[in-house]
Amino acid sequence: MAVSPEELKVAIEVRMSINRLNRLLRTGRTAEGPSVSKLSLLGCLHYRGPMAPGELADHERLQPQSLTRMLASLEGEKLISRRQDPSDHRRFIVEITGSGTNLLRREMSRRDAALAKAIGEKLSTTERDLLRLAAQLLNKLAESPSVLQR
Repeated sequence: MAVSPEELKVAIEVRMSINRLNRLLRTGRTAEGPSVSKLSLLGCLHYRGPMAPGELADHERLQPQSLTRMLASLEGEKLISRRQDPSDHRRFIVEITGSGTNLLRREMSRRDAALAKAIGEKLSTTERDLLRLAAQLLNKLAESPSVLQR
């Protein structure tokens, strides 16, 4: 399916805006805080529940080697735990621990508050409503299998 010049222009604007905002949110992390990638893994486990590493890698669009290193680090920090899969003893299941949930909540609250402050300072009521709609549309795009196919 061909992409129109207008669709390409919108795609570029969306990508660039998301990248700028993402960089801004990443720089808001404290030196001792977890990386955005680790927070994303914790968030996935928190909201989706325990899962096998392969499922987690697929969901987060990570290479298994990268995931293995991050899981080892998170496990060393006692933010996740691994247990044997009762239906297949060759596999294991990863789940977030209470400490991981607490860390995730603290970090997300801090980041949400900073972003909410910027929204309140920079956007009108109408712009906030549009941003809410844009967030829903971005989530819809993120669920599309055609976005950044491997």
